[in-house]
Amino acid sequence: KVISGGEDEPSIESLRQIAALNMNSQNRVVSREDLLARVYSLPNNFGRVFRAAVRDNPNNPQAAQLYVLSRNSSSNLIISPDTLKENLARYLSRFRIISDAVDILDASIINLGLNYSVTITQGAMSSVVISNINSKLKSYFKIENYHIDQPIKMGEVENIILNTPDVEAITNLTFTSKTG
Repeated sequence: KVISGGEDEPSIESLRQIAALNMNSQNRVVSREDLLARVYSLPNNFGRVFRAAVRDNPNNPQAAQLYVLSRNSSSNLIISPDTLKENLARYLSRFRIISDAVDILDASIINLGLNYSVTITQGAMSSVVISNINSKLKSYFKIENYHIDQPIKMGEVENIILNTPDVEAITNLTFTSKTG
C-alpha cells in the first residue's frame, strides 16, 4: 500500500529515548510506556506516527485507547491515514498480551490563536517589542514542543511576554479557536 503521513527519520535523541523505552518492554506490551515505545519504533516502511497518547478505555478495563497524529510534508499536523493505523494495528498485535486490546483512534487537532495587548516602557519601539514577543511565543508553541493531552499553561505564556525587554504589563491575554 502507498504510505502517507510520513515523518522524517528520528533524531539521535529520539532514538535514545526509544531505545531506553524498548529496553524495558522485553518484546511485549505490558505498560503504557511499552505501548508508546512500540508505536514510535514502527518501521518507517509502515509509516510514521508523529505523536501518540494512551488513555484507559472507559468501556473495557482490558483495553486501551491509543490516540495518534501524523504530519504532512509541510510539517503540519494531520489525522493519521487509515493505512498507517492499519499497519500500526498489525505491528502492535505481535507484541500485545492476548487478553489486551488497543483501539487506535484519531487525536483532535486544535488550532489556537493568541490575542494579547501589552504596555511598553516609554521610548521603546513598539514594533520591535511586539516582534520580540511574537518570536518568543512562536518558539514556545512549536509543534515539536507539545504532545497529545499536554496542557498549555497560561502562567508560562504570561512569563514569556512579561520577560520580554521593555514590556511593563499585559493588559489582555486570550486564546481563540482558529478551527471553530
